[in-house]
This record gives sequence, structure tokens and C-alpha cells, in this order.
Amino acid sequence: MSPRRSHTAVLADYEGKTFNDAVHGHFTLPWLCVKIVDTPHFQRLRDLKQLGGTYYVFPCASHNRFEHSLGTAHLAGDFVRTLRDRQPELAITAADVLAIQVAGLCHDLGHGPFSHMFDNNFIPKAIKAIKERDPEAVTAEAVEHETISVRMIDALVEENGLWKEFKEAGLKEIDMTFIKECIEGIDPREAKGRGPEKAFLYEIISNKRNGIDVDKFDYFMRDSKALNISATFDPYRLKLFMKAMKGNDGQMQLCFKASEAWNLYELYHTRYTLHKRAYQHKVSNIYEDMVCEAMLLAEPYLRIPGKDGKPCSLVESIEDMEAYSKVTDCILNVIQCDTRPEMLPAQNVLKDLRSRRMHKHVGEMLLSGESSQSVAISELIASAPKQIFALVPDEAKQSSDGNSENDLLKLEEIQIGTIGINYGKKDKNPIDQVSFYLTSADTVATKMETQHVSLLIPKVFSEKYLRVTCRNRSKAKLVNEAYLAWWKTIPRDLAPRALVTPAKPEAESNRTEGAPVTKRPKLE
Repeated sequence: MSPRRSHTAVLADYEGKTFNDAVHGHFTLPWLCVKIVDTPHFQRLRDLKQLGGTYYVFPCASHNRFEHSLGTAHLAGDFVRTLRDRQPELAITAADVLAIQVAGLCHDLGHGPFSHMFDNNFIPKAIKAIKERDPEAVTAEAVEHETISVRMIDALVEENGLWKEFKEAGLKEIDMTFIKECIEGIDPREAKGRGPEKAFLYEIISNKRNGIDVDKFDYFMRDSKALNISATFDPYRLKLFMKAMKGNDGQMQLCFKASEAWNLYELYHTRYTLHKRAYQHKVSNIYEDMVCEAMLLAEPYLRIPGKDGKPCSLVESIEDMEAYSKVTDCILNVIQCDTRPEMLPAQNVLKDLRSRRMHKHVGEMLLSGESSQSVAISELIASAPKQIFALVPDEAKQSSDGNSENDLLKLEEIQIGTIGINYGKKDKNPIDQVSFYLTSADTVATKMETQHVSLLIPKVFSEKYLRVTCRNRSKAKLVNEAYLAWWKTIPRDLAPRALVTPAKPEAESNRTEGAPVTKRPKLE
């Protein structure tokens, strides 16, 4: 016979469940959040890597969307309760707090395999391929993962019968509208879930004004820990000096004490550092490009059981949440285990990936950030493959008469990509969108000039790179040399700097003593 449970234990069960997190330590989520966590739709997040292909460069970055969502829900509740306790005049209710936590918990339900690769890369290309195969085909429209998250939360509540629990927790239809608006990050002036007096609540989960929100706080801290890259900002200090007040535009918004301006610059610099060193790592981008290629090759043949048992393609699944709830990173295993001959091309790509026979990154160049050069840069990018191909020795490339020997370089095997890295507001200083207060007695916030923060604040807040990749591994060295020769012909005001990555010997892994050693990347 089990011992009698204490009143305290029963009360703890009623209030929620405690989680032990690697980043935030122990925290408790309310029982409604626990009900959501214990659904197949949410448990699916365990099979979605937080950093997609970056995990295949940084071995410890194996964390998933599941724990990030828990951490975001915790921070969301922590921050909104801090506002409620510090500023009673804001009239923040228990329903506001719970709705914000649910929004934080569910904000990433719509992510697909390999996170942003799925909605930003795969879906648009798959729709284009379908249209090329059949111009009359009716396809789903490409959407961002936030939109799919809203669809998923509807399916989660309906298919798991949770609306009763929402009502018992004190949430109404208008609160559900508020939750969805927080996830989508809409302009508070267009919101229906809460009035203008609570517009600041919309900036806690997804802050479109300046990017200061708990979603970023959690994944910056979590990713930095997993990647072993130091994060120099302090979100808990920001919480202590945060207020909701009217900005210059008369709208209620999250504001910070002026002394926290440097902390905020550290936040934006952390974002830049993570993108520079990890998120936009050349190898992880190549890995995701090859994963996308495999999925595109498999897409016409893959079918996933959807609503009422209807088979759906990967593209169709973004509109059928029954099917989408089954789509995770495990899709690669599904492709690998398929015995149909039609899947062989996709399986060959995956075999190359798992053998680390990946496309070769041969170099990248920094492009001018001047807006006046945008047309010239666009033309430069468009002409790059042909110009680099023209500089490869004729005997190494496919001739114009159609000679198609496998080891000869083809024009389409030279791929050009661009990446942008910034502080979160493209080429603008994000601090310009932040409002500050000087003393706790202030009722209206103000802007802050950069010279009042530090004379070391950067004057440029974004940079763009052009990357060259060769799909033909045996010809990567020649493409590398052609790329460098091409860069030397470009005016320095368009491409001020080039980074050249010497091609590694094909059998480097089996290199014997005395064999040549690849040099480190050379900066020209």
C-alpha cells in the first residue's frame, strides 16, 4: 500500500510539473502546459534538431526544439510575472501570464526537418519543381514556420481534446487568439487578442520591433552552451531593468534602463557571433543543401498518412497537420530504408553525406555593403558561375559538343550562394528601435544616441558574403584556382576581400606519411 500523499504534493501536482533544464536549472510549468507537452504534436519536437545541419559540424550541438520550447515557456512566464509584480498598474491578469507561457511553449511547433532549411529552402524549391513537372498542378503555398505553428496548435487542441483543459485553466477564445498572435509576431496595432494598453505583451515571445524577446534569450544561451561559444549578454539582468511604458510613438512597449544599452549591444553581438561561427558555417550549409537535394529527389514518391488516412506529399503536409505531425528529421531514415528503385538517387545523396563525401567549399568573398552597389552586386552574383567556369582549363571541363564524361566539370556543378550576417535588423542599428528610461519615475521612454553608449559601437551592422561550392569533388582544386583568378578581376569596391579554401586531397583520410598537407585557408 502506497504511503498517503501530502497536501503539499497534491498541490504541486495541480500547479504543474518541475523540469530540470541544462540552461535554466529547475523550473515549474503550469499543468495546462504539461498537458500540451504530453501530446504527440509536441513530443514530435524531440526529433527536430535545434540547429539542423550545424550538429554535423559541432558534435555537441545535439539539442532539440523540445527543450528550447520548454525553456522559452519558462522565460516567458518569468518575464511577464516580473512585469506584473513590478507594475501593478499594467493590470496583467493570470490569463495573460498563462497565455504568454502557452505561446512560448508552442511557438516552434511548425518547424519541419532541419528547422529553417525546410520552410526557407526545401518547400519553395519543391513547389517550383512540381510546377515544372506539371504547370497545371495545384500546390500548397510556401509559408513560414510561424504560420504552421498556428495550424499545429489548432490541431493539437482539437485532436487531443484539450479545449476543456483550456477552459478549466481560465482561457477563452480571445486568449487563444492572443496566443496565436504572439506566435506569429503580428503588429500589436493590428491585434485582436489584447488591446493597445497591453501591446507590450506581444513583444515578449516574438519582438518584431527590435528582436529583444525570450525566444532569442533561450536559444542564444542554449546554443552557446552546446557550441561552446561564449554568450556575453545577461538576460536576467535585462529582466531586472525592464519596464512597460509608452515610447515616442505613443505605443506601450518593453523598455529598458539606459544603463543596459551596452548589455543589449552584447545581445546583438552574440547573435552576430553565433551566425558567423556556427549558424552560417560553410560545411553545415553544404550539409543542409545536400539534405534538401535528397528530399527533393524523394519528394515525388514519399507519401505520409494524413487526415482520414489520405496520403500526402511533403509539400501537401504543411496544410495537413495530421501528416505534418509525422514529419521530422527522421525523414532521412524513411528515405534510406525505402526499397523502391525510384528512391535510389536520393539514397545515393544520403550515402555521400554519411560517408562525408560532401560538395567542396572552394572560397567566399565579402561583398560591398553600399546600397548604391546593389545592382552591380546582383549582376556579379548572376554571372559568377559562367565566369568562373570560363577560367577553368578546357581539358578539365565538359566541351560544348556535349561530351559528358563523368569526371569532366559541368557548368551546373559550380554553385553560387550568398549569406547575410547582421545584428538582427539587416543594415540598421537595432538599438535605434529600443526605447529607454533614465529613472524609475519616468513615464515616457526615449531613444538613445550611440555616442552616449560608447565610441566603439560599430557603424556598419550587416555584411554579405558570396560563397562558391563545387559539386565535382575531383575538380575542386581547379575551381578554387579559377575562383581566385576571377575575384582578382572584380573591382575592390564590389568585393573588398576574398577567403580562399585550398582543396584537400581526395584521399586525405588515407594519407600516408610524407604525403602533402593541406594549407590553412588563405586570406587575400
